Amino acid sequence: MTAGSLEGEAIFRELLDAAPDAMVIVGADGVIIHVNAQTERLFGHPREALLGQHVERLLPDRFNSQHRRHRDNYFAQPRVRSMGSGLELHGLHAQGHEFPVEVSLSPLQTAGGLLASASIRDVTERKAAQQARDEAARKVQELAAALAQRASELEELNRELEAFSYSVSHDLRSPLRALDGFSQALLADYEDAPLDERGRDYLQRIRRASQKMGRLIDDLLELSRLSRVTMQRRPVDFSAIARDVIADLSMASPERSVDVVIEDGLRVEGDSRLIEIMLRNLLGNAWKFTSKHPRARIEVGRHESDGESTYFVRDDGAGFDMAYAGQLFAPFQRLHSDLEFGGTGIGLAIVQRIVGRHGGRIWVEAKVDRGATFFFTFRPGREHG
Repeated sequence: MTAGSLEGEAIFRELLDAAPDAMVIVGADGVIIHVNAQTERLFGHPREALLGQHVERLLPDRFNSQHRRHRDNYFAQPRVRSMGSGLELHGLHAQGHEFPVEVSLSPLQTAGGLLASASIRDVTERKAAQQARDEAARKVQELAAALAQRASELEELNRELEAFSYSVSHDLRSPLRALDGFSQALLADYEDAPLDERGRDYLQRIRRASQKMGRLIDDLLELSRLSRVTMQRRPVDFSAIARDVIADLSMASPERSVDVVIEDGLRVEGDSRLIEIMLRNLLGNAWKFTSKHPRARIEVGRHESDGESTYFVRDDGAGFDMAYAGQLFAPFQRLHSDLEFGGTGIGLAIVQRIVGRHGGRIWVEAKVDRGATFFFTFRPGREHG
């Protein structure tokens, strides 16, 4: 062997050792001619123990016959050689454990004949990552299927609830309409008959009770629908809706003297239908609880704190003792009697549900005979409650 050939072989070995992957060069008979340092580290065999051995030594026994057929085809058929990249096999470590490898084959033409250069990469981590991704994808699919099933069940339940609500509403309204109708008929038919004042008062009470029950049914149905309505989020002109609500209240009570201050340019991100329902309840309460003042004041505005917008509806009406503020937003909880102010006790529960569906919160500050201020926030993209 000449000095030039020795130098060339040394350079060739240095190049092999510099490769990031294990490199194994075999002849057509499958005998290993060269390996690099990465091969020693990957398979756990010293270089000298591999040279002159059949390459199948690096494979589990069950793959040997398959590998020999593939090797023979590789050397015999050029078309097969062109398909020698990205083969997924298993390697066998000197200590006996198997591990997944990816093999890329390249033909190496030498003076002594055709050789095959195999670049071998340990893909254990990649396989584990892929398995983890596959497992995660499977769980996501299972979860999606479970959510779809749950959504279908909830949709069916909502249809049943809607039908039940309609049935209850219809069944309750029928006797209420009868009570109200016959009471009204008695008052009309016996207007000149000997029905004393007490009898007429009883009939009026029956009418008022049946009408209140009708309003209560409406409010309960409204409260139940709020959790099922699909949110349509978009920019909402909060100031304009507040002015429309006040206009309706003023038209219904033209004798009232109320100073109304609504801040210009209030805009929120939310469902305009739900926000209108919320404002009708809040402003309706403010209008109601200031009704005993000869001149009242109602404000709608906003202030900023720590980068968050807080909106408020303020009145100078009856107010209440803050010791009872904790029960204010629960259904049917009222801090004033019917003799003072009418109502069903559902309105503020509806308001809290709407604010919650917009991802916000609501709280109140009040003093007896000094009015109340309801504060609330909106957080686009969030929903709870």
